Amino acid sequence: MKNIVIVICALLISCCSTMNQFDSEISSPELLKQYPLPSVPLSIYSPNFALNLRLLILEDGTVRRAVILNRTGNAEWDSLARESILKWKYLPARINNKPVSMWVSQRVCVQFTDPVYVNLAEILLDSLETAQAVYDALIHNEDFGALAAKFSVDPSRDYNGILGKVDIRLFPDYIQQEILKLGINDYTKPVKYGNQYVIFKKLSGESFRS
Repeated sequence: MKNIVIVICALLISCCSTMNQFDSEISSPELLKQYPLPSVPLSIYSPNFALNLRLLILEDGTVRRAVILNRTGNAEWDSLARESILKWKYLPARINNKPVSMWVSQRVCVQFTDPVYVNLAEILLDSLETAQAVYDALIHNEDFGALAAKFSVDPSRDYNGILGKVDIRLFPDYIQQEILKLGINDYTKPVKYGNQYVIFKKLSGESFRS
């Protein structure tokens, strides 16, 4: 079965919940990771299928509220799609370099494509300095899992960084390209991921975490 990949067609800041926008530097939210939408039934499918959304994205990048403005006419699918969208992860909007909650209007184009599954582990880090230090340790043959358990800020640290089988099409393109370069047991250099840095390692198929 083909997966559904979201392509952001347009994003418009429409309301800041807490701060005056005048004389301020504003950066828009950036989608970091999708959660798959439900399968699209033939009754609502069209070659140019797209969703117009209004989202409340919080300071931590989570989606607090999601409204589908152009409802499909299939209430069950709309409800399931909304549940998926609420699981998306963003780099939050920033005003004067401070994360803020913000309403945004967003148009997303829905594309249908085959998933690309890769067995991965990760180390997620809050600063480039720490990421570079961990990368240097990897170069000197320190254990990836031990470093993930010690330094990663992601819950996967409890599993030595193991994510398991991941559809990398749900990551941004620049992340996908870095992962596709890897051979078994290779790892990436630190890659900027929102306001954090991530090091991915490609595992063998025998390392899947259920």
